[in-house]
Amino acid sequence: MKFFIFRHGQTDWNAERRVQGHTDIPLNEIGKREAELLKERLTNLNIQKVFSSDLSRALETAKISNPGIEIEASSRLREAHFGEAEGKIFTDVLKEFGEEYFRTEPEFWNHRIAGGETKREVIDRIWSFLNEIAQKGEFSSVGISSHGGVIRNIVHSLLPPETAKIEIPNCCVYQVIYKNSKFELVGRL
Repeated sequence: MKFFIFRHGQTDWNAERRVQGHTDIPLNEIGKREAELLKERLTNLNIQKVFSSDLSRALETAKISNPGIEIEASSRLREAHFGEAEGKIFTDVLKEFGEEYFRTEPEFWNHRIAGGETKREVIDRIWSFLNEIAQKGEFSSVGISSHGGVIRNIVHSLLPPETAKIEIPNCCVYQVIYKNSKFELVGRL
């Protein structure tokens, strides 16, 4: 089974480098254009269904980039809840809360920003959802419309722990396959 996991288009908060998390910020005009360009990249992948975060930036990206394909929204595909950091400029968040939450090594997965989720909780939530889709075996190819932190967590959980932090630009696509009862990272498309 193939999973094509893509990030939503740009929002005003992305442009301002604000932490979004569960805050529902819509796509801006650049983000809508990015989603249109994403459509061209997804067209020939034979995606049968798209599962999307229920936050508007991911859901709108899914709709623009996958016309005519069934889309199912789920809160389980949301970005991490960043608690007290949401709405703040990223560099201010690092000063106020430290960089530990944003580290990718497993020893930092239990760090929490007040009022938010740990990286471990996010990883468990996402993998539980993807496993359910894979176990049902209803599709050979699905799209997942989600968020930068979610995709980074998926990718890093499939890479060696010492791997440097990867960047997840808006509307990038990663392919993951499920075979022989396990997930494997194919890479960025």
